[in-house]
Amino acid sequence: MGFPRPLPTALVAGFLLGSASWALANLTGPPTGASGGPGDRTCFQSDCHLGNMVNNGLGAMSLGGLPQKYLPGTTYSMLLELASTSTTGFDNRRWGFQITAIRLDAGTRAGTWIPLSNQILSPNPGKQRDYLSHRQAGVQQGASSPVTFAVTWKAPDSDMGPIGFFFAGNAANGNGTNLGDFVYSGSDTTFPEGVLVEPATWGGLKRLEWGGGAP
Repeated sequence: MGFPRPLPTALVAGFLLGSASWALANLTGPPTGASGGPGDRTCFQSDCHLGNMVNNGLGAMSLGGLPQKYLPGTTYSMLLELASTSTTGFDNRRWGFQITAIRLDAGTRAGTWIPLSNQILSPNPGKQRDYLSHRQAGVQQGASSPVTFAVTWKAPDSDMGPIGFFFAGNAANGNGTNLGDFVYSGSDTTFPEGVLVEPATWGGLKRLEWGGGAP
């Protein structure tokens, strides 16, 4: 179900897991609005991570546990999985993520994220969205691929129509520069209970105008 993966290169997020100076600037996680969702800026636009193709074919990111249909007010435990062999040779490699949930008819927040240990919730008032990310302490330094991040989301208290989940992750080599890191992205969707599920297309989503910049 959901939108096809991988997303276009222009929509993927970068994460600040490189040099000490970047780490100090992001002790609480990646910048807000780096989920790869429609209208979000990316770290590539800010030169945070350079030199590598996004979704390079040597890894992938997925969201497990998202129901095909959601029940209002219900809490769901899900699992983001980030796999990549691109940094296998680096003992100091690190991993990170960001995810957001938005109503597809408006592009604004849908439901509530419940941060777990080593996670942070960052609102964006201008876009009316919330972003769940790793904290600096949660980058799983040295872990082997694949890595997982447990996330908890509570569905809205009323029917908001189809809800899209947009997420991105970084397989960083931890070499102290902004070179050699790899970003992967994905998306998925859930529908209200009782609604006939119809295939969704990325082209159709791009035609929606939500403000906050073009996807």
